[in-house]
Amino acid sequence: MRYRAVAAIFFVLVASGCGVLGKRSPEEAVAKRAQDRVDLLRAGEYDAAYTYATPGYRTTESVSRYGARWAGVNMWLSADVTSVLCDYDKSGVTRSCKAFLGVTYIAAGHGEQETLLEERWIAVDGRWYLHQRLAE
Repeated sequence: MRYRAVAAIFFVLVASGCGVLGKRSPEEAVAKRAQDRVDLLRAGEYDAAYTYATPGYRTTESVSRYGARWAGVNMWLSADVTSVLCDYDKSGVTRSCKAFLGVTYIAAGHGEQETLLEERWIAVDGRWYLHQRLAE
């Protein structure tokens, strides 16, 4: 009898956990990926942050060049995803998402400043990547 009670509790916990841990919405998935990427940038882990860029971008831009583009993040005091807005087509399929990052940084001669960065994310083979233009 005791075994059945424990098994029933275990089943309920696993079943409820599956719902919680199930597939994330595009907004949740992009928010997580965007925050993970910015945390890697702030830690100076450019090689790891580079993997969040689209596969196409990575075929044309080297990791060292990517890192040079983000060298200023050492002035960032904080960077957090504040919101994500996704664009859906008529059938409900997500076309792309915009992640908004609130960044607090130190500007030489101006002290602490705040800004909002906007990033475009797209899904490639079921995984979300930062769509970064080569000119950025």
